Amino acid sequence: MLKSKRRLLQNFSACAVRNRASKKRVNKSCRQMKSPHSNSIGAASAGYIRKIYTIAAAIAGVAGALLAQTTETVSLETLGFQRSADVLVILILGGAGRLYGGIVGAIIYMVARDQFSGINPQYWYFWIGALLVAVVMFLPNGILGGLARLLPAGGRA
Repeated sequence: MLKSKRRLLQNFSACAVRNRASKKRVNKSCRQMKSPHSNSIGAASAGYIRKIYTIAAAIAGVAGALLAQTTETVSLETLGFQRSADVLVILILGGAGRLYGGIVGAIIYMVARDQFSGINPQYWYFWIGALLVAVVMFLPNGILGGLARLLPAGGRA
């Protein structure tokens, strides 16, 4: 089960890009990537995995090039623990399994960081931690998961 979830998370971005480009909901290759038993039923998933990694590497390369052009510097500080921890908090706040969880989490994190640092500049990390604990305890699927639970299915009343 863990292996299939890991495979799904690794290949999600490339499948989303491919689905948007082909104007299809779910195409054959992405369906095969999501199947935990794709090798046992005879589907050739090694080629699909290679394509997914290639597309993901190309997207990461473009992102790195744009970052270098924007900041006019290349530094290992962007790969530091602080940035990794911030990204992890953003994903947990928004909802790790949701498509727009990262975007919603980033908005909430930035607003909370600005508000908490305005109130108490020395201990704003404490309040971010308290917010994270509250979200994990009361909304285990993130803020978008909590909203999905509150709103009726399909967005209809």
